[in-house]
Amino acid sequence: MMTDKQVFGLVIRVLGVFLVIYGLMDVCTGLAHWLSPPKAPAFSTAAYILAGLITIVAGVLLTKGKWLVRFAYGPES
Repeated sequence: MMTDKQVFGLVIRVLGVFLVIYGLMDVCTGLAHWLSPPKAPAFSTAAYILAGLITIVAGVLLTKGKWLVRFAYGPES
């Protein structure tokens, strides 16, 4: 059986993976707008790429989530 600390760590890491995937989708959308013929995109290309990069960094930080679990549950005993 998993403890609540382990479940929290698993949820944080899964959320991190989803954020990385979402960030990659944003970067790909920005690159597709940059390479496509000129249209009026909802946001600028730079906004998509910047938001994607920030989301990827946040996802990587959550994927390495031991620091967050330690913050939430205190030092290991």
